[in-house]
Amino acid sequence: MTQLTTVEDLIETLNADPELRGGVTRLSETSDNVIVRLDNLKAMVWGEQLERKAFNVVPGRLGKVTNKRIRRIEPMLTQSGAIFHKMQYLYPVQDALADGNISDSEYDRLMRTDLIFRASFRQTLHLFPVEVSRTIAKDDVDRVARSANILKKIYDAAETIPIVAGAFISGWLRDHAERVGVKVVTFAFDDSERSEQT
Repeated sequence: MTQLTTVEDLIETLNADPELRGGVTRLSETSDNVIVRLDNLKAMVWGEQLERKAFNVVPGRLGKVTNKRIRRIEPMLTQSGAIFHKMQYLYPVQDALADGNISDSEYDRLMRTDLIFRASFRQTLHLFPVEVSRTIAKDDVDRVARSANILKKIYDAAETIPIVAGAFISGWLRDHAERVGVKVVTFAFDDSERSEQT
């Protein structure tokens, strides 16, 4: 076996042995696939942790962002598995789809909303669709506004207040969210992050 002492020796050996070159190529492709899968897994875990944090933080901030004394807030939908917490909450959504009041794409958008909370205030149902991102982006604002509009089609008597939640949001995006009627809740994702508490 030849001892490789320089990069040039390695290149010369690989060029001389097509089988070895093929093995190195396959190994490189496999390691790239593993890295991509690990990055995807990391993003998924972070996303679930962030949604869990928002699940715990957002209900306590609803009074502040709405200027109402909202009580008895309960989850309606969580994205972790698109779980409706009580089947009775799913029926109106399914009925709206079956009756043609919402389209398949609107149903899909609603089912991909990260969180939906519901509460009653002065005998009026309030719905709070929430999109969660570590760094809130314009597409988060647009998605949650769309989810709110879909909910209004289903629950026409309810007051629907869309919310984006996360650790960071730029000033211009906060202004944009306010202009389109989306409330903002920020929170520190971990102890190393300092975030304005809204």
